[in-house]
Amino acid sequence: MMTNEVLVAGELLDLDAETQLLPTYQANDLTKPESIQSDYAPEFSVPFTPRNHRLLGQAAYGTSSLTRAYRYTEAVLRCAGVETMPRALLLVMGAEGGRYQLRLVGGNRRFVDALSEVVTRADGTQGEKTLRDLDFSRFDHNWSAENIAVRLQAGHFASVGWGYLLADRGKPLNLEEVSPYELYPTVSAKLIWRQMLAEAGFTANDWASPLLDALEVPSVAESGLSEAFAKARTGNLGIGPDHEQDKGESVNRPDTELDIPFGLTGQLGHVNSPNGNFDPVAFTYTADVACYVDVDVALPVYFRLSNSRCSAKVYVDCIRANGQVGRVVDGERVETRKDGWIWAQASSTRIFLAAGDQLKAKVQLRGLDAGFPVWGYRAFVYGTPNGYRNYFRVTCTQELAPGGPMRLQDWLPDLKLLDFFKVLVQLGGLSPQVDLYEDRLQLTPTRALLDQVPQARDWTRKRDAPAVHAHLPRSLSFDFGSYGQRNYLKWAEDGAALDNKEPATTAPQGYGDGYLSCPDQTLPPEAVLATLPFAATLPSPRLQGLPLLPLYRENSDGTDYERQSIVPRLLVRAGDTTDVVLLADGVSTPVTAGLAYFASDDPLRPSLDASTYVLPRNWAALQAMLPEARYLKEQYRLSAADVAGFDFTTPIWDGVLGDFFAVTRIVEHDPRRATVVELARLHPAYLLPLPVPGEAPGFEFYGREFSPTEYY
Repeated sequence: MMTNEVLVAGELLDLDAETQLLPTYQANDLTKPESIQSDYAPEFSVPFTPRNHRLLGQAAYGTSSLTRAYRYTEAVLRCAGVETMPRALLLVMGAEGGRYQLRLVGGNRRFVDALSEVVTRADGTQGEKTLRDLDFSRFDHNWSAENIAVRLQAGHFASVGWGYLLADRGKPLNLEEVSPYELYPTVSAKLIWRQMLAEAGFTANDWASPLLDALEVPSVAESGLSEAFAKARTGNLGIGPDHEQDKGESVNRPDTELDIPFGLTGQLGHVNSPNGNFDPVAFTYTADVACYVDVDVALPVYFRLSNSRCSAKVYVDCIRANGQVGRVVDGERVETRKDGWIWAQASSTRIFLAAGDQLKAKVQLRGLDAGFPVWGYRAFVYGTPNGYRNYFRVTCTQELAPGGPMRLQDWLPDLKLLDFFKVLVQLGGLSPQVDLYEDRLQLTPTRALLDQVPQARDWTRKRDAPAVHAHLPRSLSFDFGSYGQRNYLKWAEDGAALDNKEPATTAPQGYGDGYLSCPDQTLPPEAVLATLPFAATLPSPRLQGLPLLPLYRENSDGTDYERQSIVPRLLVRAGDTTDVVLLADGVSTPVTAGLAYFASDDPLRPSLDASTYVLPRNWAALQAMLPEARYLKEQYRLSAADVAGFDFTTPIWDGVLGDFFAVTRIVEHDPRRATVVELARLHPAYLLPLPVPGEAPGFEFYGREFSPTEYY
């Protein structure tokens, strides 16, 4: 009789003698910091029975909406009446020989899938969810000097978890005259993490990490408007059939200035902006937000001449929201000495428009001969006279303008949520484990394995073999994983330079990296634990206390600065401040700004230096496993209660082996027989001197917590 059983929709699947349902339990494997692991059951099969067909949606016989194929099905794994995976996910792999092939996963898989959700973005593209897909719309604001000054204040970041960052961006910076538009936002990792949890539908305990509490993600490039946002404010109008002016009679005329009646949409390729910025009656374009636009105007004009030369020039005026009028596009004058068509054109780029500003296209017609010019004209003709088109094209660019709409998520790195979660796990040395019964994540610092040695479980009496004899087979490795004598945690390399003198990069190779040592001469000299998708950050060589985030570098002749791309960064904020004066439009605003750094020499402060802080503090448990490594596969008699919700951050003691161990996996559990448990020894040199656990019979824990269910 099977002791492991699976329930779907509250009903048991039919199992038989051929069903081998042997689940493996594992939390995030501390020996594999580059990935996130989950509980699982290797592939197993169940027979074709009426009940199995019904519970699996007739998966073997069709693809109706009832089928359980192609998607996960909620299931419960039960062992001897104990729910060991109460919220498992069942996958129908296929069917063969009158049997369904199935697989179960549980634990962290549910959270990993929630983070890996595929989303459809505003531009129609699809992809795995990234930091830029998170909803921080509650922080939307206009990118103005006043708003930046408020959000640069140190207290603003402390209260809401984000603000603007004072940094050395590669160009000289005078702290008495800082342009607010040279400041970019920075977001705390905790704010990002809380938003990730909320959108995934999960909660989590506090991660108990001073480093992660102080961690922030600064913007390393100026963000702009989204493509969809810009396209919604882009259009191209023409001239309709009801506006033609035929002044063909040659008479003495003064200079003539006319508003061009650009109001045609829906014909000849002319379309209003989706946002409706063009007014086809007033012949204007009105900006609804502050933005930069490119403008192109073209108008064919027919001249009839008598004794004169004539010219046409098109231009565009901007009527500001305050009533002021100024020319923003001025075309070249086009001349003719004979009857016929000319084509006047004008264009300009990066025109700043504040919200409410209007653009209006105009044309100036002029007789050029002194004295008594005689001429006539025909203008505003529908269609394409003489093959010339007329158009008024306004293209909203994606560059963010002062006063424009600022969306915080657009300034974050384009990094998948799951990858960012791995960074938090790696920097914090965390072990994540999803709760058995609810969408709640338990984050435990892995150094808890060392801290909880006094509360270690004594599994001596659970051994299948009461002693270790020379003639009995054993499974023992003197190394595990893909480790070397030096095991590095690395920051990404960044080729960005401060100037044009190669190879002077912003951080020397290896800066911020660190390694865990394993004095085993049989191992390769080096191995990489993980390479973070962020680069290390040097302090500014010019301004004390500021980080160096060089968006700019000197050009080739050293006379100016040019933009460059840099790898995303992480910084730490620990309460330091400095006074700075923002200067915009002649207005000075004093601000006390918060400061951030990458590494600190103060051992009491959080630091991103892997060698002095991250590895020795947060990966002490893995360090304790590496020297004189002993990775064992021992057999224990474990009940269903033993494995249900097993805490992998609590070590075990095996009195026969005489050591404390981290449990990395419980393999193919069946309470009717011995179960293989994979163990990594915690080297005694990294443990506090402790009495031998289990001195008092009947007490499993050294801390004297009675647990009779663990004894047989």
